[in-house]
Amino acid sequence: MEQLKTEIALQISSLCVNPSTNRPYTPSMISKALEEIGFSVRADKSAKSQALEGIRKLQESKAIPIQRARMRLRISVTGSTKEGKKVRDKLSETGNLGQVLEEQFEGEYELVFAFSSLDELMRRLCLWIQESTGLSRILLRRRRRGKDLLKCST
Repeated sequence: MEQLKTEIALQISSLCVNPSTNRPYTPSMISKALEEIGFSVRADKSAKSQALEGIRKLQESKAIPIQRARMRLRISVTGSTKEGKKVRDKLSETGNLGQVLEEQFEGEYELVFAFSSLDELMRRLCLWIQESTGLSRILLRRRRRGKDLLKCST
């Protein structure tokens, strides 16, 4: 049970930040806050589902200021800058373009931005790419872990 508590605290620590500093809490701080609000760990539920429940309860209790961390996405478009700007405009139009962190126009267009919902962003991006390019199969991968982020085919 102690191992499950630790896993839940690690999950929350990796998913959330202190909104005033934008830095993650340590797992021990998360554990203390969960104990403070009376969060009970259940052996019949996964650590991930309990971590998501713990985040919600921490936000409701206001024991510590906590929010989900914003993710970053880098999009590179080879070809013309015009095509890259089309991608940026489409993301902006659909409400998925968060805070732009970097934008480069040299050689290939590159855009790095923050966002909060990966699933919705990827679903919309996939549909738009398929509509605008006619590609029927798209695969995006995480660079470091080699895991598939998105597979979509028509």
